[in-house]
Amino acid sequence: MIHEENTTIIDIAFKKLVDDILDGSPDYVGTFNTKDLPDLHNYDAVKVPNILLEMRTFFEKLELIKHHSLYYFELKDVDSAQRVKALLDGHRKPKKKQKAGYRVVPATNTYDNTNSTILYLGVRRGAPNKSGLTHLAGRINQHLGYYKNGSTQGLQLHHYARGLDFEITLKVYEFQKLDSNYLNVIEKMMAKKLNPLCGRH
Repeated sequence: MIHEENTTIIDIAFKKLVDDILDGSPDYVGTFNTKDLPDLHNYDAVKVPNILLEMRTFFEKLELIKHHSLYYFELKDVDSAQRVKALLDGHRKPKKKQKAGYRVVPATNTYDNTNSTILYLGVRRGAPNKSGLTHLAGRINQHLGYYKNGSTQGLQLHHYARGLDFEITLKVYEFQKLDSNYLNVIEKMMAKKLNPLCGRH
C-alpha cells in the first residue's frame, strides 16, 4: 500500500502524544464554582476577569498559557456532570425562536457518554487576541458566558448555572512547538478517550 510505512509512523506518534498527555500533568489547573459567577451585563472582555476577586488568580495564571493548547472542563462526579449537561440542554431549546439575548452553546454529543465527568473539550491557538487577553483566556471567558456576541459558541455557564453549586475544574495542556494543523487531530483523539458530554468531535 502506498505510504503505508509513513502513515503507520504518524499514527503511532499521535497515539503516543495522546497517551503522554493523559499520563502527564496539565500545564494549568483552575477550579471555580458556578455559584460564584457574577451577574454581569456589560461584557468588556478585558475587565471581566478582574471583576470577581476569586476569579482574578484563575485568569492571571491562565494568561501564562501563550502557545497552542488543549483544554477541558471537568465536574467532580458523574451526577454533577449530568446535571450541568441537562441545564445546558435546556438552554439549547429556545434556539428555534432565537429569543433576544439567546446564546449559542456547544452541539449535542450523539455518543452515549453518560459515565463521563468531562463537560467539554476544546483546543485553542496561541498568541494574544485583539481584546488584550490571550486567545485561550478569551475563549474561557466565552465559555463562562461573558462575551458580547451571543452567537459565538461556548458553554455560556453564567446564563444557566450561575448561583448553582457546581464545582468545575479547567485543565489545560500547552504545546510549545506544535504546528496548529495538528490541533484538531489531537482534539478528536482526546475526545475518544475522555468522552466529553457535549460538542461534536
